[in-house]
Amino acid sequence: HSTNESTMSTEVTRFRYICKEMNASPEFIDIVGKKLLGLRDKSVDSVTANASSLNLKAIVDFMAGAFIRCTRNSDIILLALDDVQWMDEMSWKVVQAIFERGKNVLIICGSRPPSTNPLSVDSSFWASLQREYKDNHRFSEIDLNPFNILDVKEMIANSLDLKVTEVDCNFAQNVFNTSGGMPHFLSYMLDSIKRNNLTARLENGLVGLKSSTGKEKTEFESVNELLLYRLDSLDASVRSVLHLAAVMGTEFELLDAALAYEGVFCVKETEKLEAAMALRDSLDLAVQEGIIEELFVGGEENNNDEEVLEEDYDHGASLGDVYFALTGRKSHPLYADNRRYRFTHDSWRTSILSCMLHERRCDLHEHIAIALESYCADESEQENNIERQIRILKHWTSSGNFVRSANISLKIGGQLMLLGLNSQGIMLFDDSLSILKEQGMDSREESHGGICISILNTINVPELDRLIKLNVARGKAFSTLGMSKQSTISYQNALDILNNTICADSEDFDRSVSFPIFSGLFVVLKMGAIEQDEECTFEKHLISKFVEQARLNGDPVHYGRALAMQGETFGRLGNFEQAFQSLEKIKKIYNIKSHH
Repeated sequence: HSTNESTMSTEVTRFRYICKEMNASPEFIDIVGKKLLGLRDKSVDSVTANASSLNLKAIVDFMAGAFIRCTRNSDIILLALDDVQWMDEMSWKVVQAIFERGKNVLIICGSRPPSTNPLSVDSSFWASLQREYKDNHRFSEIDLNPFNILDVKEMIANSLDLKVTEVDCNFAQNVFNTSGGMPHFLSYMLDSIKRNNLTARLENGLVGLKSSTGKEKTEFESVNELLLYRLDSLDASVRSVLHLAAVMGTEFELLDAALAYEGVFCVKETEKLEAAMALRDSLDLAVQEGIIEELFVGGEENNNDEEVLEEDYDHGASLGDVYFALTGRKSHPLYADNRRYRFTHDSWRTSILSCMLHERRCDLHEHIAIALESYCADESEQENNIERQIRILKHWTSSGNFVRSANISLKIGGQLMLLGLNSQGIMLFDDSLSILKEQGMDSREESHGGICISILNTINVPELDRLIKLNVARGKAFSTLGMSKQSTISYQNALDILNNTICADSEDFDRSVSFPIFSGLFVVLKMGAIEQDEECTFEKHLISKFVEQARLNGDPVHYGRALAMQGETFGRLGNFEQAFQSLEKIKKIYNIKSHH
């Protein structure tokens, strides 16, 4: 067993122990453990059907309680969180609960200025931090300013083993102007200067930059130019690997990168080992260059290895030889040596992405999504791992594949809604919708549901199907949150798209997809989100549209139900003649004797 596998098994065991100690319901093991934390435990039967019994508060309380329980015997715990401007609402609630309930926790959060990068933290909690918690010395806010020229000069001296008085002022000013006084960028510049021996003793006796030559550049207008210069000095094969890594994200696994690499460069089965070694060598070189760093070394996570090996032995044993018939990811040369990497700073990743064509990035995102999905196909437990599914979703969304992105959004968004995470579900739906909304966004042409008419005229039936389903799911999530106005807009967008898309008239289009639109609009109508005139014109028009869609669908059951709903509506509004007309239509398609 690898060290990582043993650690994973220990994590599952500890998680079960914590659940038992905290008297957590079985649902937490399945939903919090498997879906949110990605732990795999075959000893526990799936209880996803009971997911609706959980709510956001229960999950937050459990996560915070588990953290406090695991750290209660320590004198002090330092919880350091960087870039919290990207942290989601639920994570903030967990941090808030730990802050309010923890007795031995020091929390340090790093963020860009909240004035320009708003935090998703609860407004009342933020207000409490600024007032009573600050007054009680439990919260303090520190603004970190860039280095001034004197600080830069001192850092140059420390990095190059010089005295401050030996550093040339022009040298210090150049470094200061290029780095903007930002410590991290400054360290990159000084590392590059030291690595490439770009300094020399000047005529004035001070140390400064060498004069730039055709082969070697010593002065840069920006940090981005410096980073690109260092990237250009690398071999083309290493740069190609870094392109793939940058598209994968700030953090990535070696095995995922290898699978994507094989898809991008069409690696043959017989060449997998050679390609895997070349990929690892390129990444090792990037580590030496300080572009990426290795987070851990160890085999692929699998706490069910005993069952896997036993099963593989049964299917793979032969007379005379004993071997393991491993398949999928387990058969890959890097499976046992999988490791995780991350970029040392986002500026590296940003610089790499900036020099890539949009089409190339989309192509790489698609190959990465396919590679990650192959993992889920090999490991059935990963199909319900929300964290991994969201990673796949991000790549399909970035690749521009609307249908594949929408499929995962609807699946994961639905699971999040069951957990009470409706806001998070809406974010996923919006990400998928943005694929079509961003196309033609600069034009001033007519649009429906936020999508240009030229796009609606070219989409196919599967895309229309997902487009309607995403808006309907978005409407349901807003309705559950009690945000009836936003819910109404989502349902109206779906109806507007349906009425203005050419392929909606296709025989291949399943009109039953549109039925939830009308159900949703009737719900928000009852919630008072839609104002009506005295004649209730909107409601009458809506029910007529519903009946027409049901008729075009061709299913007599749906059509009969729509007519019954129309009759009830007209009768309730006092239009009895029209109600009787609906009843007569029902009689023509529905016969009590033959249908019962």
